[in-house]
This record gives sequence, structure tokens and C-alpha cells, in this order.
Amino acid sequence: MRSGSQAGISLVEALVALVVMSFGTLAVLGVQSTLRFNGDVSKQRAEAVRIAQEAMEDARSFSGIAGADEDVAYFGDIADSVRTVDGLNATFTVTTTVQTVADPRRKTVQVQVGWQDRGGNAQAVQFDSAIFGTTSAFAGTLVIPANRSPIRNPGGRHGAIPPAAVDQGDGSSRFAPPGAASGVSWVFNNRTGYITRVCTAVESCIDSSARLLAGYVRFDLNASPSAELPGSARLSDIQVRVVQTAPAAVAGTLQCFEDTSSPSWVAYYCAVPTDNQVSWSGQALVGGSSLDLANSIADGDADEHRVCRYTPYRAHLTAPTQMRNDEHPLVYSNVTESLTNQNFLVMRAGNGDADPWACPDDVAGTPVNGTTWHHQPSS
Repeated sequence: MRSGSQAGISLVEALVALVVMSFGTLAVLGVQSTLRFNGDVSKQRAEAVRIAQEAMEDARSFSGIAGADEDVAYFGDIADSVRTVDGLNATFTVTTTVQTVADPRRKTVQVQVGWQDRGGNAQAVQFDSAIFGTTSAFAGTLVIPANRSPIRNPGGRHGAIPPAAVDQGDGSSRFAPPGAASGVSWVFNNRTGYITRVCTAVESCIDSSARLLAGYVRFDLNASPSAELPGSARLSDIQVRVVQTAPAAVAGTLQCFEDTSSPSWVAYYCAVPTDNQVSWSGQALVGGSSLDLANSIADGDADEHRVCRYTPYRAHLTAPTQMRNDEHPLVYSNVTESLTNQNFLVMRAGNGDADPWACPDDVAGTPVNGTTWHHQPSS
């Protein structure tokens, strides 16, 4: 008798199917666990970024440079700190590190926010920024264009063009330097700030290639001279000249004029020729019949003077390799741009041969950088 056909599945087949389904289920659970973990870390990271941003903004939100009022945040109070913040699903450690830099008006701040994720792994986000000691009273300087010039570009012209220059409507501006003879003027390219023409009369102009060199000479002949708030009347017959060394073909042909309308300062303007080259080299010097210069830095004769230049460095650095030409070096080298705010301070040499005075350093806690260094004499 023939047996009937079999139906259903065997136990072995059922076990194999169960194992395959188990592996598939584990894979799905693994994917879900990974997605949940990654989503959790992303949420924690977003919260850490928010905490770091708030910490950095707190460091920036000072109201003064320095002081003792406990209710006021000061720039000088920005310092290293460590604190914890309880988040939605993690505890964050906020570490603020303030790095020391050469400029006392700038602090490099690093904010690191760290935490442990669900897996016990260390996670962190880090923000780095530079914070400058500018009070809220100077907040308007945020609109100054980043072209190293402290003056805004009036009328869309290059910042080196004197504001008194008259726009001629053809991409150029004409400037009559104070102290020059009637009819003398310089024509600037509005875009580059270069002097392209020199005029001796309204209709008598010649093409030229020159760069402006301009600034102020201030005076403080008191016993404690201040570079930030000079408090003396100007000396008479003060002049600024440029000893130009390159290009040699035009050395000695530059023009310098002074504005002596103020009782406390002298403004100077020089058109330094570059001939067919694109740069010039040389040194700006302050002189005059009333200026009796000391023989050296060690000379403290009370009847003599010294000229200090405003510069970020209290040292004689070489331009343009160690410092920029616009930072007012002892000697300019390969100057390609028009330079403004190349300022000087005239002070007494000292209070006797045994008491020579040094050029004033910056005063910490003030919004103005009053750093100066020896220019005449320079050593």
C-alpha cells in the first residue's frame, strides 16, 4: 500500500527560519539603537553649541574696560573659569581659557563645552575668538571698513583721501594742502587713493605718480608727558620732511606742507613721488627752528626735546618684514599705498642729564592705544 504525501514543515526548517528572523530583528534593533544614539548626540551637541555661544557673548558683553563696581562687567574681568550646566539630557562642563597676547587691549578667548554621551564617550565643542577692549561708547566703530584706516570712506572714496578734497565727478578728487601756495593742489584717484596729478595752478597740472604721507604732530612738554592726552601748545615753526632713498631718480622732488591753524597740533601732508615704480622708501623727520633735539635717548637735558612716533611696538622693527609700513616704522621700505595717521609726539628730553625721559607707553584700561617709541633721537 502506497503512503500518502507529506504536508507542513519540519522542525529543522522552522528553526532555521526562526534564526534568520532573529538576526533580522537584531539588525533592525541595532539600526534603531544607532539612530537613537546619534540623534541623542546631535541634540546634546546643539545644546553645547548654544551654551558655548552664550558663554562667548557673555565675555563680550562688558560695559567698561576696568573698574571695581561689582554690578558692572569689565573687560579686565575676562579670565579663566570652569562651571557646569545641567542640560536636557546631559551635564555640560564649560571651560573658558583666556590666552595672553602682546596687545593689552586684546584677549584671545577659548570656550570649550564638554559632556559624556550615553555610551560614556567624551564629547566636546570648542569656540575660539579674539575680544577687543572697546567700550560701548565706541560701538559705532563696528561700521568702519576693514582697510586699516580709522576713518570711514567718505562719499565712497579711498580712506586715505583727505575729507577736504573736492570730488570732481570723474573718479578723482582735488585737494589743496593747507600751508601750500595759492593754486597748489593734488589730484587723487578716488579708488586707489594715489596722487595722479600735481598742480601749481588751476589749469597748470602735470601727471604724477605719488603716494600721500600724512599725520599729526602733538606736543606735551610737561613733567609727565601723555601720549593719549597731550597737554601742551605746539612749538612754532614745526615742519615735517621726508628723506627719500628710493626711487633715487625722484628723491628730493617731493612736496610737504603743514597745517598750523591749531594752537595745539600740526597736521602735515606729503606727496612722495614713486616715478615709474610702484613704491618708495625713506624716513619722515620732524624739524623746525624751535625744536632742539637731544643727542641720544640717554640725553636728559631739560632744554632739549625728543620726538616719539605713535606705533604698536616699543622697538625698532624692520618694515615691511617685521611690521607694516602703516604701523609707522622708523624707516619706511617699499611703501605702495598712501599712508595716513603717521603721528608724532614732541616732549622734553628729561629733567636733567641724570634723568632722561622715555617715550610714553600705553596706559592700560583706556580705549586709545597710546604706545610710542623713540624716533628722534632713535638710539
